[in-house]
Amino acid sequence: MNRQRSIESGGSKPFLSTARSCLRGRYWTLLLLLGATSGCSDGTAYPSTAPIKGVVSYKNQPLADANVSFIPESGRPATGTTNSQGEFELTTFQPGDGAILGEHRVLIEKSSSASTQLYAEVKSAVPKVYTQLKSTPLRQVVSKEGDQNVRIDLKD
Repeated sequence: MNRQRSIESGGSKPFLSTARSCLRGRYWTLLLLLGATSGCSDGTAYPSTAPIKGVVSYKNQPLADANVSFIPESGRPATGTTNSQGEFELTTFQPGDGAILGEHRVLIEKSSSASTQLYAEVKSAVPKVYTQLKSTPLRQVVSKEGDQNVRIDLKD
């Protein structure tokens, strides 16, 4: 019994001192981490972009549910998906911010296969030439003013 009292009264002071020291160290570590990471998402400097909106058509009809990609020589591609009217809006870093300034190759992709089989062959609803970076004839220059009326007319 006496032994238990000595642990509770006399033995606890070094333990509390060590525990407080450990908590202080964790507190300062947490403050340093918070300070070092604060503002990371708000202060990120992205390359300049310009808003890009447009319409994709194929066989003189709006092309719905197609993926549109603007691929620059270097940097992140801009992407968007057409709605039922063939309209799209591009995003590179944040929704609706458009594409990086400069020349882009343009890819249009749409699958016509709706198979439920896992390894079914996927068929393109647009000519293959528009789906590959090396073969696409589509080019678009993005200037700082942007473009709200890009028209992409696909041909067979």
